[in-house]
Amino acid sequence: MPEPTKLGAARLQPYEPAPVSTRQAQWWNWIQRYVLKWVMFGFVLGIDIWWTRNVLRMVWLSGSGTYFHLDNSILITLVSTSVGNFLALVAIVAKNLFPTVKKTPKQPSKRSG
Repeated sequence: MPEPTKLGAARLQPYEPAPVSTRQAQWWNWIQRYVLKWVMFGFVLGIDIWWTRNVLRMVWLSGSGTYFHLDNSILITLVSTSVGNFLALVAIVAKNLFPTVKKTPKQPSKRSG
C-alpha cells in the first residue's frame, strides 16, 4: 500500500470551526429565534397580499369588460380559493413559526415516610 502524501492526509483532517464567544453565539441564537421568524412571516404575508391584490385586479378587469371576460363560476372559484389559500397559508406558517408551549401540571411530590 503506498504511503499517503501530505496533501492527501491534510484533506482527511476534519474541519475545525473558529471558536465563537458565548455572547456572539447567544446573539445569533436570538436573531434566528426571533428576528428571522418575523422576517419569514412578513415575507409570506407580503406574498399573500400581492397574490390577493392580483386576483382582485383580475376580477375587477373582468367585471369592467375592457380587457377580458371570465365566467361567473370561474370568478367565484378564483376568489374563494384565493381567500382559502390566504387564510390557510398564514395560519400554517404562524402555527409552525410560533408554536404554543404547553405547560404540564406539576405532579404532587411523593413523600417517603
